[in-house]
Amino acid sequence: MKLENHYITLYSHLGPTDVNVFISEIAELLSCSERHAKSLIKQMQDQQWITWHASSGRGNVSKLCFHISPQRLMQQQVQRWFENGDLKRAITWIEQQTELDQSFLSWINEYPQWIQNNGMDILRYPGYGHIHTLIPSEITSKSEAHIVEHVFNRLLQYNSEKDEFVQELAHYWEYDEEGLIWRFYLRKGIVFHDGSPLTSEVIKENIEFWDKRNCSWKLNMVEDIDHIDVSSPTVITFHLNKPNRLFPHVFTDVKSMIIPVHLYKNNPDLFVLNPVGSGPFRIKEHIRNYLVLESFSNYFGYQPLLDRIELYNIANQIGAETKPIDYRFLYEKSVVHTHKKNLPPYGMYIVSNHQKAGIHRQPGFLKMLAIVIKWLNPTHNNQNKDESQTTNDLIKAKNWFEEQGLTGQTISLIATNNEDHDKLNLLLQQLTHLFLELGITLHTDVFQRNQLPSSEQLYKAELILTSLSHGEDKFDSFMNALSLNTNVIYNSLPLEAKGFIRSLAQEIQQCRDLRTAYNHLTQIKTFLLDHNYILFLCEYNEHVKLEFDDSIQGVELNRYHRLQYQKLWLKNEREK
Repeated sequence: MKLENHYITLYSHLGPTDVNVFISEIAELLSCSERHAKSLIKQMQDQQWITWHASSGRGNVSKLCFHISPQRLMQQQVQRWFENGDLKRAITWIEQQTELDQSFLSWINEYPQWIQNNGMDILRYPGYGHIHTLIPSEITSKSEAHIVEHVFNRLLQYNSEKDEFVQELAHYWEYDEEGLIWRFYLRKGIVFHDGSPLTSEVIKENIEFWDKRNCSWKLNMVEDIDHIDVSSPTVITFHLNKPNRLFPHVFTDVKSMIIPVHLYKNNPDLFVLNPVGSGPFRIKEHIRNYLVLESFSNYFGYQPLLDRIELYNIANQIGAETKPIDYRFLYEKSVVHTHKKNLPPYGMYIVSNHQKAGIHRQPGFLKMLAIVIKWLNPTHNNQNKDESQTTNDLIKAKNWFEEQGLTGQTISLIATNNEDHDKLNLLLQQLTHLFLELGITLHTDVFQRNQLPSSEQLYKAELILTSLSHGEDKFDSFMNALSLNTNVIYNSLPLEAKGFIRSLAQEIQQCRDLRTAYNHLTQIKTFLLDHNYILFLCEYNEHVKLEFDDSIQGVELNRYHRLQYQKLWLKNEREK
């Protein structure tokens, strides 16, 4: 039995206060001889866990003083496991606990470790949230998308700033004058992590896979494919039923990452959390709250300079406090650089759920709510502070609710978790207070995004609080947000509104350029706001702090505000 276990046994029977005890009692508790008990007591003293005041003379009582609780003792052991690289063992122990010191949790969450061993560069770093799936077409969170982009590849990327497509699996593409025929040329020699080839036939299998599983706006574009020609392993040609100059956008989304469909079909359950891709990193091991990525030696692009990444997550364990994402990389601490990076803003909206009957469906309800809800907008308050107008709007709305007999009613709201719990909780408090001012009780629940499409909770709430942010392909992000069947905005709309959006979406697909397409998208957004199907609350501008010394190179964030692992590297002494 390890020394820690012996200590815990003594503490549980004799602690936590000082106690007078015979060595024979300790030997009995530890199921050993008195001689071995004295040896164990000495070892515990050497560790400064106890103080032992031995009595003079045989048979006299001694005094035992405890200095550390078993919980704190084990937390120190777990810290050693972290330092020695035994993360899996540490995470397993943490998950079994019902209470942990906040200082201990903070230490682990802020403990990045960079190891150079036999030419290997290994990074151990806190993960960013629980992962429910790594199947690209099913991901719902930034944490999942972040990992997926390191494990898989897509046909093309899109750079919104330069308004151009970027090569990835395809190195060249062309189309006819009408936009009816699109041909893509794949790079040669691309293989998945298991060694199987990624060919044009695999791209075709993925299109068929999306057709069965993907409910986004892209499904309409996929359905417009008349047939697909696979003339060689590196050439694939799409023949469309109708012209579509925006067709390449089908392939730019993170959900359009290419998978080995045959492996998925062989074992779907395994593929959910341990998929096989073609990206710069492959998944070596993945259990709950612990993920190991290894550099893929046969990657077709630039080889990552990091050989192994061990990610762990305890943010949801034992009431660990959440905070904005900051990145702290200190190796030799020679010169520390601190940077703040501004993140793309995201807007918060209330969505009216027209799949459920209730007072929110009463004519005028949403319009009157929109009048007062605008005052929750920090930007509006700062620029147009008018207390009298605020009061007048609130009185007007309150009188209307009273006249309609709605005071004393209860209305439910569900919120999608956006990883910034503090802002979300504050907003929910403000909304609860606002509804109380109107004489209505607001009942709120918070759910993970991945729970909403598959659960009935969406249909049980009258209102939904959600956020909108944009990916690298802004056109794709807009289309997904405003027409995705599994998106809370589109899914909550009445049938006539869905019909209007579908008709505009069809027009968008026929646009000859992005400018015209964006104009149509603006019409959709204006339509939703003007009819109060969505109520704009506020916009948040955020930043993250990057702190690292000059030994750490390639510190960059991607569009998910996460680290670009394939760009990180560490200077050694000979390179400086």
